[in-house]
Amino acid sequence: MRPNRQASPASRLDEALTAALDSYFEQLGNQKPHAVYEMVTLAMERTLIPYALNRCQGNLSQTAELLGITRNTLRKKIQLHKIPINPSFKPKTYGRP
Repeated sequence: MRPNRQASPASRLDEALTAALDSYFEQLGNQKPHAVYEMVTLAMERTLIPYALNRCQGNLSQTAELLGITRNTLRKKIQLHKIPINPSFKPKTYGRP
């Protein structure tokens, strides 16, 4: 008997992506798909980058590190997707005015 294991977060993401792609192709019907890789990548970035920025409280260096990309690449992707940077995030001053 196998132990009851929960799916890993990565496998759940894989499953969600597969389900979304299945739905996309089902809705596409007889139409020819176009640039599926770019479509998926852009959709993922538009969701992932704001999420990561929020997790890192707007800190670009920490966000880039979390995502495993350079800060410059992060800035380019923020511009590409027109992602607003939340100006309410302020660095900790540790008691300084």
